[in-house]
Amino acid sequence: MTLALWLLPTTSVAKAKFSTQCDSLPSLIAALASNIRVITTSSIPTHSLNVSGTFNQVAFCRVNGSVPYPENNNVFYEVWLQESITYNDRFLAVGNGGLAGRIDYASMLENVNKGFATSGGDSGRLASDNDDGDAYPGGIYLPFLHDQNQVLAWIRNSIALFTPVAKNRNVLL
Repeated sequence: MTLALWLLPTTSVAKAKFSTQCDSLPSLIAALASNIRVITTSSIPTHSLNVSGTFNQVAFCRVNGSVPYPENNNVFYEVWLQESITYNDRFLAVGNGGLAGRIDYASMLENVNKGFATSGGDSGRLASDNDDGDAYPGGIYLPFLHDQNQVLAWIRNSIALFTPVAKNRNVLL
């Protein structure tokens, strides 16, 4: 009983410190890469995020942002960085399933629960602007396929644009 009471203040202090570190990320990220914009950061407590019936098993800092690329386009991304105690010193970026054009939160949650710093993006285009990424059946017209910069973002550039944030996890938290 005394041990539990002794640990309680330490845990509260650690949570407050992690939340403060999370709040300071926008300025740290700006120093790492000036082209990366942070829109919001939030500290996500353990068991508070439900994605398709699965809850987060670890606390993490959720970073939402965007990275501009030519012709007024943006890649929207999220990076999830957990507390040091649960971090396995590895980074894993998730894809979004081909033509999806949306962030794959289920894969991100699975990987953050395994200890990875994880990130995902929308491939530089919004699914809502492209028939919700549904090109099947019958070859539905997808506007992004007629924009060279969006095609390059979809094929290869989008993950490379936001990866520096997550790969520098040890610098950030």
